[in-house]
Amino acid sequence: MCWRRGPPAACAAHVTTDAVADLVRAGVDSIEHGTAIDEPALRLMARTGAAWTPTLCAVLGLPDTASEAARRRVAEYRQRLPELLPLAERLGVPILAGTDTAGTIAREVALLAGHGLEPAAALRAATTTGYRFLGEPFGQAGQPATLVTYQDDPREDLAILSSPSAIIIDGVRVR
Repeated sequence: MCWRRGPPAACAAHVTTDAVADLVRAGVDSIEHGTAIDEPALRLMARTGAAWTPTLCAVLGLPDTASEAARRRVAEYRQRLPELLPLAERLGVPILAGTDTAGTIAREVALLAGHGLEPAAALRAATTTGYRFLGEPFGQAGQPATLVTYQDDPREDLAILSSPSAIIIDGVRVR
């Protein structure tokens, strides 16, 4: 999948193999899933500015019909996440919240926090980090606001993300 993020277009690769470093060296801007990601690949991503969208809702949510081999791979990945996510954060790899159509952003943020990111870093994955990575204006004077408000502070309880008070997109309240 490629998208426009200023010239030239940017590309994202959905990968569940150990090809992450090869893809980043080939010019991929964002790794989706990255279940076989490792420290050398994360270091390369940090140097190139490539982002990682772990899509934990999709990757960790195996169907009941999943093979034993798939269950083993997911269990191994789940064990590595508490090391990989904080390492990526420390190295400066943009971590993005995405669901790959499975789950919700609120659930993805909770999973990121539950697997090694501090709650504030998990929230950034769904907000400012994504905006910056995509080259979208964020908080610039004269730009219409895009924001979500809550009755309580979601940094105190990530479950609050599922109950926004208001949603404003490009200055228009949609909820």
